[in-house]
Amino acid sequence: MLHNIPVLQSKLRPVSCKKTSFPRPRLFKRLSESLEGRVTLILSPPGGGKSTLAHHFLVENSIEFLWYEMDAVDADPVVFLNHLLFGLRRNFPEFLPQITTIEYSHIKDNSFRHCLGTLFITQLELHVRERVVIVLDNYERIKNAVEVRDYLHFFLEHLPENVHLFLLSTRRPNLSLSRLSLLGQVEILDGQELAFQPNETKEFFSMCLERLPSRKLLEKIQQRTEGWATGLMIYLRSLQELGQQHFTSRQLSSLFEAAVYEYFDENILSNQEDSIKNFLLKTSLLNTLTPAICNRFLKIDEADRILLHLVENNLFTSANKGERNAYQYSPLFRSFLKDTLRRSLPKHEVEMLHNRLAVILKKYDQSEAAFHLSLIHI
Repeated sequence: MLHNIPVLQSKLRPVSCKKTSFPRPRLFKRLSESLEGRVTLILSPPGGGKSTLAHHFLVENSIEFLWYEMDAVDADPVVFLNHLLFGLRRNFPEFLPQITTIEYSHIKDNSFRHCLGTLFITQLELHVRERVVIVLDNYERIKNAVEVRDYLHFFLEHLPENVHLFLLSTRRPNLSLSRLSLLGQVEILDGQELAFQPNETKEFFSMCLERLPSRKLLEKIQQRTEGWATGLMIYLRSLQELGQQHFTSRQLSSLFEAAVYEYFDENILSNQEDSIKNFLLKTSLLNTLTPAICNRFLKIDEADRILLHLVENNLFTSANKGERNAYQYSPLFRSFLKDTLRRSLPKHEVEMLHNRLAVILKKYDQSEAAFHLSLIHI
């Protein structure tokens, strides 16, 4: 076991504000107001623009910040605390001079472990005079991090008024925030709020392109991406690649789909367990997903758990409004899944899946859905 834990400085380096960073007054106003509390949760699907939004807001408003991009190893409290210590020292050189580095022997010492949180807080009170924001990016990557969670609970209860936490994640963190929420100390920005509204989409392309796309094309882009930041960025790059030449709608769609499908494959599908991959691909044949039909179709008994996992992790899956125990994939994600299914299985196997699913839908009094399914060739 290492006694001195090396600090990976690149994890304390924020995403850069690229030329395509887009000022978003609607969300900047929410973030400004949130600084009156202690913690802001910025939650959205992968590629929803969480990091870019937070960094752009902090830079534009000249707010001092510590950025910490987390991954699985940061579930270790010693790794977490050393990166936090190093980052704070970079901003405030006199921070916690009593400790050179935090070692495992410190964590094993109950008396020291309990006073360590207090030391961090008192040092923040001593050295931080202006507003500072601590950003924990990709928080969802640490799992079962009980000790890290305990330190965060302590920090949130005792942070000085001028220190705020931005917690960026694809899923709601397993933190006890009910008391702070009742006190008005917690703000949440979710994926729906982060999504670009039609007027923001128009302004985004107006800022990034010499020639604004037609109203019809902008409406199509908004419909296909549903305001998802990465989808808009991929459309932008596709338009820039096509340049000023005359292009067809098919050419643009082909460029866009190739890039967005690659993103979905690398950042979502490839990161899932085999059982969830299989579930995603085969259930993409369904317009509406219910646990009962999914269980019967796939011959499993865990559809409830898988659907809950997909929703909680913001994997482009949502509960149907007004329909109990029913879910759906976002249209763009579903089209990717169906395309991947078609390419990964022989044609006759895909047809067999269609036929079997049609029979099941009829048994659940969904004859119309079964009829349409029998007509679809993916």
